[in-house]
Amino acid sequence: MRNLKLIYNKILKTKKIQTAYHEAGHCIVAAMFLDLLNLKALTINITEIKKINPNWRGGLNFEAKSAPSPTDYNFGDKILLIALAGICSKTVYLKGASYVNDNLSNFKSDSKLLSAEGAIDDYEMAQLYINPISQAFRIKTSYVQWSAFRFVFEFLLIPEVWSAVVYIAEELIKHDNETLLKDEILELLTDIGFVEYFTNNKSAILNKRYPLRKETLIKT
Repeated sequence: MRNLKLIYNKILKTKKIQTAYHEAGHCIVAAMFLDLLNLKALTINITEIKKINPNWRGGLNFEAKSAPSPTDYNFGDKILLIALAGICSKTVYLKGASYVNDNLSNFKSDSKLLSAEGAIDDYEMAQLYINPISQAFRIKTSYVQWSAFRFVFEFLLIPEVWSAVVYIAEELIKHDNETLLKDEILELLTDIGFVEYFTNNKSAILNKRYPLRKETLIKT
């Protein structure tokens, strides 16, 4: 009986770590868009989720600083990137950077290679933004989704960025109530140099994606 309990606890710990990396991925990608978004909280603790917002289902809680236009596809695409970032981050954590680099061209045709377990909410949010972008640019939804995945993977695989994901995930696990609030998130990202790194490289990173172009979205 004791052995079963130890195994069960190990499974829970393993799932918690995976969840922390998933949520840290959302957080780090969202941190690219602090001019547009307020990051409110990041948590892997269900009890804390309900305290902060009874309608919130967990993970990263954020809101737009101002209401975007329905035809602001650049803004919608940024939310799409955030939605898919958890899957990307968990895939990198579980399978490694080399695996991701080697399979970037394969993910497009075989989504089973991605670590997408438990990401139904993320996919649902992604679809809200994929469909309008697809219709606006008159291209397949698969092009929009894959191009978003590829951009996020390439961003997360930058050493300075992945170091930030690791740091946030580890801090999230050991922090009080397994929850980080806005000021704590920003302080951590500043302390490890992510804010400075991204500020210095923002144009080079985001110019690969914005403004959205049909050629960018169908790039393989």
